[in-house]
Amino acid sequence: MREKSKAVLAEAVDEAKRYGLHPHATLVETVAGQAVELIVSHAQEIGADLIVMGTHGRRGLRRFALGSDAEQVARLAGIPVLLVRGETSDSPVTAKPRSSAPLATVDLD
Repeated sequence: MREKSKAVLAEAVDEAKRYGLHPHATLVETVAGQAVELIVSHAQEIGADLIVMGTHGRRGLRRFALGSDAEQVARLAGIPVLLVRGETSDSPVTAKPRSSAPLATVDLD
């Protein structure tokens, strides 16, 4: 999973560079800690202008029961957060996500 995530990040960085952006991509892993805290603190440490992260697009009871790291990041980050929604069983979205969990931040300067 780690190697697949690194490959996805490298592909995202290459794509952003083709559009003249200067991305900073970081794979953040945690077993016991809150991903939200790691993502927000890392974005602050590097002075990120934007956080891009995937979301499962859960709704209703599933969202209530499982919570939403993406939503918490969006509320706490203090900078814009772009949520990229992947396909779920309760979603009409047809695009399949390429991977889960990588964090990519983009320096827009």
